[in-house]
Amino acid sequence: MRVGLLVGVMILLLSGCDKYRASRWEGAYLCTVHLTAWNMTGYSIDSSYVDTVEIYAQNRSIVIFGNEVPVDSLRNEQLYSEGYGHDYFQVQFKGDSIYYLISSGGLGGNGSYEYRGIKNK
Repeated sequence: MRVGLLVGVMILLLSGCDKYRASRWEGAYLCTVHLTAWNMTGYSIDSSYVDTVEIYAQNRSIVIFGNEVPVDSLRNEQLYSEGYGHDYFQVQFKGDSIYYLISSGGLGGNGSYEYRGIKNK
């Protein structure tokens, strides 16, 4: 009986911790964005600009640009990656900073956006 009660309390504490972490990352981040793109005709672009990124907490995940990322995958400043080949995204939080990379392409070319920013207070 005691063991079952102890396990139940631990599960509640751990799931509450995940929700806290998700809400901690929620908010607006002011980012420098680096855009690079090229195709096989020789066209290329290399540009930087500033943009605001909105992060939302949803259950035990955060949502960034429509991509849902499990909170457990971001613990201890881990880099989360999803996708394969030229079509993937990565996200990482360190303190109040964010790193987000999205890349898409194939045989004819590739494009990527790299966001580095800090949370608006």
